[in-house]
Amino acid sequence: MFTASAACALLLFLPLEMENDLHLVEVRAKQAAKALQVMTRSPAQDKEALQYSRLPEIARILRNLFIVEKKGVLLMDFVIQKLGHSYRESLTSFELKEHIHLLLRLLPGWLVLHNIRNTNYLKLSKNGDMSKVTNKLESLAAKKNNLTLLST
Repeated sequence: MFTASAACALLLFLPLEMENDLHLVEVRAKQAAKALQVMTRSPAQDKEALQYSRLPEIARILRNLFIVEKKGVLLMDFVIQKLGHSYRESLTSFELKEHIHLLLRLLPGWLVLHNIRNTNYLKLSKNGDMSKVTNKLESLAAKKNNLTLLST
């Protein structure tokens, strides 16, 4: 048998459950739209989105490498080798060079490539703010993935 207190408790939780169900439906709809968008992308767009999503972490590793080595300029081959060991995924040296050239194109003042006597050197800006660099790369990655940041 229902008592008055049980009925009040049931009424209190009913709107909250309905609100949660509506939120769940919204989340599922967004996930379905994202899945549809991913399925309809071309392989080139998919590759580009993947590259952009890797850039913030590669930039952090690159900056840490310059700090640990205590040098302003490093050989490109040395940087590629260290990045290959430090990055969480196994990437080929060609893929890492593509990522570095993408960083060079996107952040021209932060990372500079010098070619001296047919040897490539990378120079990292000493006064570059890493949080601004990371935020810019993350926003570019979000744009490439066509994600919209939700304010909840």
